[in-house]
Amino acid sequence: SFLTVALGGLAIGVFYGLLTSLLTRATKGVRIIEPLALFCGGYLAYVTAEMVHWSGIISLIGCGLVQAHYAFKNISAESRITVNYFIKMLSSTSDCIIFLYLGMSWFTNNHVWDSGFIMWSIIFTLLVRFVSTYVLAALVNWLRGHIHPITYSEMFVMAYGGLRGAVGFSLVITINPEHVQHSFMMVTTSPRLVRFLQMV
Repeated sequence: SFLTVALGGLAIGVFYGLLTSLLTRATKGVRIIEPLALFCGGYLAYVTAEMVHWSGIISLIGCGLVQAHYAFKNISAESRITVNYFIKMLSSTSDCIIFLYLGMSWFTNNHVWDSGFIMWSIIFTLLVRFVSTYVLAALVNWLRGHIHPITYSEMFVMAYGGLRGAVGFSLVITINPEHVQHSFMMVTTSPRLVRFLQMV
């Protein structure tokens, strides 16, 4: 089931990415619709994958990879600038909305405080993130044969910079309390974890 969901979503994304790439080859006279074609391709990839209960996120990633490789070469420089700035604006807006929701959740959810769970969550999050980043970066250095090796300072930046609290909170808020007994404790812990990681 996991392979079907992941590979099916990827196939849908690649299909829409190729369709967008073919469409942008025919937009030489109407450059104004190029950004719209790219955004609609990504949105349709996500919606189609979700309709058949496959991974919409993987579909969106597949579509974006194909568009970046093919469709971006077909569009004008102005359309490329428009797409880049719109994506940055959308990313910042989404980040703000998630953090606003995180603040509002304090007043809307049932909370179960457990200091031990919060402390161990912080310790294990930092530990797993740093260990996995350093091990994988060392593996990449070894496989690339020392072609521009990743330095220890770059590894630290990757390990710490990749700690995205908004994503963790978005995932924990979707837990169904009927299926997970301690879901309210997890919802209470995640904003504390996010706040701590931002302060460090």
